[in-house]
Amino acid sequence: MLDCPLDRLDTSTGQPDLALGEVVQLVEAIARHLRPAEPLQHLKELELAATSGWLLSSSEVEGLVGCKPRVKKGEQQFTRGSFSFVRSGKIGNQSAWKIVRVNFAVIKKQQFI
Repeated sequence: MLDCPLDRLDTSTGQPDLALGEVVQLVEAIARHLRPAEPLQHLKELELAATSGWLLSSSEVEGLVGCKPRVKKGEQQFTRGSFSFVRSGKIGNQSAWKIVRVNFAVIKKQQFI
């Protein structure tokens, strides 16, 4: 079995006994995973959910659009950017949301009729 630095504990503190080099390696590994994703990745994921017909939970929608999904009283959907989110039941204790791609050409045409 390999000797993992996290397997060695400082008996006085109960914390991992890490040398400075090991701490640097650990921080670098964490930083590699924290790099921001591709800027448009959330839009690609929303597009995929919309075309696939998937229902997303409120927390999944919040993670993708950066805000909690909320609808006005008496309404079942809200629009943010190029997508509408339609309340469609429950997933556990959260609302389920169907994602629909907004077609702005249709909206503009309807506004002038």
